[in-house]
Amino acid sequence: MNTSKKFVSLGVVVTINLTLQFLFQWCIITSLGASIETDALFGAMALPQFILVVLSGSLTMVLIPLISNYSGNEFLKESWNYFQGVGLLFIGLAFLLLITAQWWVAWILPGFKGTDYQLTLNLTRIQVIAMVFSALLSVVWAIHSAKSNFFIIEYTSIAANLIAFILIIIFIKPVGIYAVAWISVLRVILQVFFLIRIMGPYRRPNFNSASFKETWKKLKPLMAGNAYYKTDTLVDRYLTSTGISGELTLLNLAQQLYTVANSIVTKVFANTMVPTLARLHNARREKDFYIFFNKRMLITTFIAIVSFVLLIVIGYPMLSLFFKYKNFSQANISQLWQLMIYLGGYWIAGTLGSLTANYFYARGNTKTPTAIGVIIFSLYLPVKFFAYKKFKLIGLAITVSIYMLLILFIHLYFIYKKKKSL
Repeated sequence: MNTSKKFVSLGVVVTINLTLQFLFQWCIITSLGASIETDALFGAMALPQFILVVLSGSLTMVLIPLISNYSGNEFLKESWNYFQGVGLLFIGLAFLLLITAQWWVAWILPGFKGTDYQLTLNLTRIQVIAMVFSALLSVVWAIHSAKSNFFIIEYTSIAANLIAFILIIIFIKPVGIYAVAWISVLRVILQVFFLIRIMGPYRRPNFNSASFKETWKKLKPLMAGNAYYKTDTLVDRYLTSTGISGELTLLNLAQQLYTVANSIVTKVFANTMVPTLARLHNARREKDFYIFFNKRMLITTFIAIVSFVLLIVIGYPMLSLFFKYKNFSQANISQLWQLMIYLGGYWIAGTLGSLTANYFYARGNTKTPTAIGVIIFSLYLPVKFFAYKKFKLIGLAITVSIYMLLILFIHLYFIYKKKKSL
């Protein structure tokens, strides 16, 4: 299969997969509306998802370039090492989160009181379970990505998402928000079960291997930085939990819609380039490295800008078509569309940023993007609090866009500055 046909085929499969994910979210929103229940659900995801991004997400970026160089028995041994190491780490974290949940939930989401707080607490404990399996899923995703098994990742995800969508249709009305929480856990477990076969028969871990030590060395600066500037999502939940009921849900939905679209571009153009870039870098073929990277950047830039223009022109009627149903009001749709426009920088910079970040990770450089994130976030955080206090949700959305665009521009500066020095 030539490159263009491969992109188209993978794009179709990814789109089908993400359409199912969208339908899952659509069923939740249209059935329950932008309500305190959905606020509680998305608020409950805040800390578990934050920890997942900091630890598991960081590991994935380091793991793919490393494991792409292994084959045969060594590949199987290292795969089991990472799977078990990450599993043990997240089981320990989950235990700590479960026994301390009553305190940190109240701290992160101060706007939830009484029965709303209790609902959030119950949903949070379910999300902590999901966090463990999501961490394991990120490892097997990385292992398959290192071997360029991108179609297998999507096919198994489609199967799990289809099962989850059928279950949510059946159970959301009689069970309500708890059905959403538990089906989300099941969906992740199914994906792990479908993908784990690549690792072969069970092997005992060896955490003293050279690969494990090299990964930890590269992971430390990335985790340290992420633990700081990835708190951005926690700040969003903290602020919106104190606002009007439904605001947290609307902000999360706007970001999720962009995340779904971003995932299509990222899976087709960003993730598929990491193994190739890593091999080109290791072979010291810098000219080919930049040619390959620039082609992906041009295609992605075109997609990001054109799609945002389409959102401005036809976004409102399209959102009305999909969401004007059951408990999601026209006022909610209007606010959602405005939020998505103000979050335009989140979309464009997030899409292109997935490529620029992978540029650094493919070269084994975790320090530069981490340092950029830490410095810019330090300047941005007080502005974010001021913007929400003064201009509420719209002010928050605008500052998120500016923050993301600024990081992207600095990434590009360092990327092309280095190119000129070669």
